[in-house]
Amino acid sequence: MHLMVEWSIMCWNVRGLGRKVKARAIRRFVEEKKPTILFLQESKLETVSTMLGRKMGGKILNGLAVVPAVGSAGGLITMWNQKVDCPVCLGGDFNAFLTQEEKRGGDVNLMSMNIFRDFVSKANLIDLPLLGGQFTWCNNREVPTFERLDRFLVDNSFFSQFPKINQNLQPRSISDHNIILLENRECNWGPKSFRLFNYMLEEEGFSELLTKELFNLGTQENSIPISKILNRVKDVAKNWAGKGFLQLPSQIRTLESVIQDMEMKLQQGSSLVSMNSIVEAKRELWEL
Repeated sequence: MHLMVEWSIMCWNVRGLGRKVKARAIRRFVEEKKPTILFLQESKLETVSTMLGRKMGGKILNGLAVVPAVGSAGGLITMWNQKVDCPVCLGGDFNAFLTQEEKRGGDVNLMSMNIFRDFVSKANLIDLPLLGGQFTWCNNREVPTFERLDRFLVDNSFFSQFPKINQNLQPRSISDHNIILLENRECNWGPKSFRLFNYMLEEEGFSELLTKELFNLGTQENSIPISKILNRVKDVAKNWAGKGFLQLPSQIRTLESVIQDMEMKLQQGSSLVSMNSIVEAKRELWEL
């Protein structure tokens, strides 16, 4: 009998967590994708506080294990949802590829490739197809090199329990590595509930408008149920967004999709896209 469990695993080489924007980006992906397990490589942190863990994992990922960096090199962080029990698989940046087709540009290290292939074969691991693209890393140079360094590997037992798993390439955000999302989706729970994010309160004029609306609501009734207050907050936020405010998440997703599309065209040899245009788009993403 197959285990009917909905879960997902995410891995990302973040290339350093020293800047707050990295932790915010991880939290955004966690809240959007709700992974069961999160693998982070190259944290470049010698210590990882529980506060940083909470900032990245929120209420979704409450388990934390850390391999500290040596100076500014390396560093592994694993976070997981302690309420979910699922089999184990291998995932992350292996810094190696399985075939010559998984690299475009530059020389191929055949020794490294053969060692990795021998490991996968002897461990009886399954290399799942990558959906959404071919490569997971780019050196961002004028003459770019693309490689598939990041992946999930599972064994037959894992695959037999979760036969509907697939790994998906996510748009590259603020690292030179793509996020890889491993998913097993059995249920559609419908639309997500409304959430009020902290960044909304930082929008100029939003807090004043919300305060005014809640004050008006209080003058209309003496005793107000909490559900009615929350509904008013929801209405104010949606109206504000409808007037063109609170567009940051949408801008980020749009820009990430544009970068992903340009990189796909560049990988396919298109002369209509240059590495400079991709770097400029990434710079714009960093500034959001």
